[in-house]
Amino acid sequence: MNELGLAFEDEVYELDNHGGDNIAYPAGSPCAHVGYVSLLGRPNVGKSTLINYITGMKVAIVSHKPQTTRTNIRSIYNTEDVQMIFTDTPGVHKPSTKLGKIMVGNSINSAKNSDAVLLIADGRFGTPGDIEKELIKRLKEENKKTVLAINKIDDTEKEKLLPIIAEYGRLMDFKAVVPISARTGDNVDVLLQELEKLLPEGPRMFDSEYMTDQTEREIAKELIREQLLKYTNQEVPHGIAVEIDSFEEKLKDNAVDEYDREIVKIKASIICERKTHKGIILGKDGCMIKKIGTSSRINIERLTGCKVYLELFVKVREDWKNNDLMLNSFGYKSEEDR
Repeated sequence: MNELGLAFEDEVYELDNHGGDNIAYPAGSPCAHVGYVSLLGRPNVGKSTLINYITGMKVAIVSHKPQTTRTNIRSIYNTEDVQMIFTDTPGVHKPSTKLGKIMVGNSINSAKNSDAVLLIADGRFGTPGDIEKELIKRLKEENKKTVLAINKIDDTEKEKLLPIIAEYGRLMDFKAVVPISARTGDNVDVLLQELEKLLPEGPRMFDSEYMTDQTEREIAKELIREQLLKYTNQEVPHGIAVEIDSFEEKLKDNAVDEYDREIVKIKASIICERKTHKGIILGKDGCMIKKIGTSSRINIERLTGCKVYLELFVKVREDWKNNDLMLNSFGYKSEEDR
């Protein structure tokens, strides 16, 4: 089984999301700092890795392939005095399809509606690119309180950090600039402290036990897509979507609550754009789809805490990324239309 390289074992989550007292704080209870924080940045800059580290669970899928995140995913960081609702947005890029336009539009709208913005830059590159400059321009126009995180310092020469910070400082007066490593967690605690300062006092918006607004069904869909990204070649991932056809739960005979399940049975469709892609996903004698299914099932079992039966189907839907009906059916729509 080691060859599967399971996604849950790819990252280490050490940050305590709920504080040290394990007390549950209900929605509506007073909070010293509460609000929405949008994460912005180019594809593969580490937004999802950071969210997963902060929440301490697999909320957003991670891949080395660009444009892994396609929808705005809200994750909640809770302590006794703080509730931050992070929105992990799709990487900002120049869109070439209707799907791409929806993704970029949702990223920008998320920033407009947030209390603060966390702009993430890749510390391995010495100067801001066109994407960063355009984002900063828009943030200044909206007068958004913005913190800059210089990510991937574990892979950046230390002497290059100050020049990078200076380059960004010439573009915008950030509330704070924090070099971090989302992968190792270096300086993430400092980053959270800086973000706290920007959020007002108010009632807690969610019970402190909540860590995401994603349902198990939605997370399961993304966990399947993550394994497709991992095991297929460069051309295929950009044309793949996953749709959960059925999600059936069977409780134990002596179940104490609705989560005390014996098994979850899932049927899911993998949507691709070409017949050749379908062949790649299936693999010789079905070996690839079996590998994807096994890896996905184990990750979903970690999510649900029970046995999972997963059945996958592969379907061809040509040019689905430019088809409004199919985009809507697969859950890709403008945040303004939700």
